[in-house]
Amino acid sequence: GLGAKSSIIIEEGASLKVYVGGGWNSGTDCDIVNLNGDPSSLCIIQTSDHMIYLDIQAKNDFSGVIYAPISGLLISTGSDFRGAVVSTSLKINNAGRFLYDVALKDFSLGDANGAFQIDRWSED
Repeated sequence: GLGAKSSIIIEEGASLKVYVGGGWNSGTDCDIVNLNGDPSSLCIIQTSDHMIYLDIQAKNDFSGVIYAPISGLLISTGSDFRGAVVSTSLKINNAGRFLYDVALKDFSLGDANGAFQIDRWSED
C-alpha cells in the first residue's frame, strides 16, 4: 500500500495497473490522482487467491477500477469514488459517494470480459 502523505499521480495519456498480492492500505492523507478522468487508466488488481482487504483512504476523488473478486473493499474518504469495483463487499465511510461509470460495462482486464457490469447492489 501507500504510507501517509504518499502520492500516485497518473498524468494525462498515461495509465497504471497495480497488482496487489496482499492487503492494501493507502494510508491517511495520501493522494491517488487520475488526471485522465478515465477510470480505466487506473486499475488495482488483486492477484492473491485468498481473502484480503483493500482500504482506499485517498484525500481526493478516486477515479479507477478495482478488481478484487475474493476480497472486501473499504473506502475511507469523504471524496467520491468514480469507476467500478468487483469485490465480495464494499463499505464506504465518511460521506463519500460511489459513482459507477457505465462506460466500463464493456471494459476488460484480459479474461474478465464484462466483469464490470452491475450484478447486484444493496444498501444498508
